[in-house]
Amino acid sequence: MPKFYLRLLPLLALLLLARPGLAQTIDTDAVAAYWKLTAALRRNEPLTDAAWQGFLALPANKVYVRECFNGAEDVQRYRRALEVVYMPRYDSLLQVKLKAKLWYYVLLSDYKQHEQEYQAFLAETVAKPAYLEKMYTGAYEYLPARNHTRVANLKLGYVALGNDATSQDEGIYYSLYAARHAALIRPGILEAHEMHHQLISGDKLVSPALPGDEGLLWLL
Repeated sequence: MPKFYLRLLPLLALLLLARPGLAQTIDTDAVAAYWKLTAALRRNEPLTDAAWQGFLALPANKVYVRECFNGAEDVQRYRRALEVVYMPRYDSLLQVKLKAKLWYYVLLSDYKQHEQEYQAFLAETVAKPAYLEKMYTGAYEYLPARNHTRVANLKLGYVALGNDATSQDEGIYYSLYAARHAALIRPGILEAHEMHHQLISGDKLVSPALPGDEGLLWLL
């Protein structure tokens, strides 16, 4: 190979690495599994322990439950609310729970009643490459220039559980409820907030903040 082309190889490699969204994966398997699981509940088919444990074992669900639920009893309460909300046989009980404004029942009723909107949000917003760019752009607004980088091999996951988001070594995981409702205020704002945790990983902050670091402290 001519030396001229050999000199171009490092540059080409850098250009490929800099491509937006390269090596970024968005895992929506947990959401698809949720809709499949709840479709059975709508038919009054009981939720077996095996099906529930298999659902919780999905990678995105596993991280989200570990970080955003308060132990096994909390998860069990969520499962019970899921059954009551989606199974027609429990409609009378559901009305009692909703009248009492019990949070898991209110939350899951939102997932149920607005399922089409959640599906559209996932298909029309999250699945588009431009959405990933909004995450970075939104995070950069509050970060100093040294943190305007890209996260290598970043994994993103969406779940149809709870109302939270978490940034961990395994990646960033968002509940559809939290992401969709935050997007009504500003598209991508929740994703940007969690993205900033990845971008400042290992960065040391001092008090008072150095010039340009004020945004970092505001986001924490």
